[in-house]
Amino acid sequence: MVSASGVGVYAVVAACIISCIGHFDRQAFVSLPLSGRSNAATTLRAPAVPDVIGLHRLEKSGTSAFGFVPLVVLTALALRVQRRRTACRSLGSCDTMYFRRGLLIYPPRAKKNLRNRAYNIYMKNRFKRAGRFVKRYARELYAGDRNPENMGAVMEEMKEGLDHFFKMCDEACVQGVIKTKEAAEWKENICVQLMKACIKRKFIERPKDPFLPAFKVLGYEVPACHLVREPRPWQLPGWKSPWVLKREYDAYQRRTRKREEREKEKAEA
Repeated sequence: MVSASGVGVYAVVAACIISCIGHFDRQAFVSLPLSGRSNAATTLRAPAVPDVIGLHRLEKSGTSAFGFVPLVVLTALALRVQRRRTACRSLGSCDTMYFRRGLLIYPPRAKKNLRNRAYNIYMKNRFKRAGRFVKRYARELYAGDRNPENMGAVMEEMKEGLDHFFKMCDEACVQGVIKTKEAAEWKENICVQLMKACIKRKFIERPKDPFLPAFKVLGYEVPACHLVREPRPWQLPGWKSPWVLKREYDAYQRRTRKREEREKEKAEA
């Protein structure tokens, strides 16, 4: 395994090589059209998209499009290095989701996809996080690290955790994030793990019917679900996308810098 620092060094070296190639041999890159129409530079993950970023501004300022391609490559590589292993493994983090293109702007359809994906990740993480508590308890009980007296003590400790997990799972299902079959499988797997641990500790006997649901073997009463689907956050008034918040924050920073400069000039005068 290569460490993050090693990958970062490789990224910088690759970006330098690309920059040198673009500087000495411009035929190595496909030139991007610099017409009056706004076009988007090609990234590592998406082709050129029209009406996204105006490269004709580069033509007016005397900047070539060849110097822009290595910048995009370097930005993409740097963002890939900064992503944590957990985010790479399950996309469970949104901190590197909205601005992975760096200097480029997302088209409207990509923004909607990212918005929906972030909401799904949030809802899935809620019931998965609630299920970790039950899984951890089942592993400790199976290994002998926990010593409850009987089955009643086990269910007394896990009743609240199971209720919370079932509620979060039902909410994700009602909101349309997961299917009903997937929600049922998650609930069954959690109960099966706890059932196996209880069978090993001889709190209960193995059921003769292999198709008997695990929650019935445990004697757990599944809470009824009376949830109704709610509107998504972006369907409510006053909602702002991450890109709008970023623009507002950048404008705030500019105003702050200008105010500090004025105060500094007044102090010097």
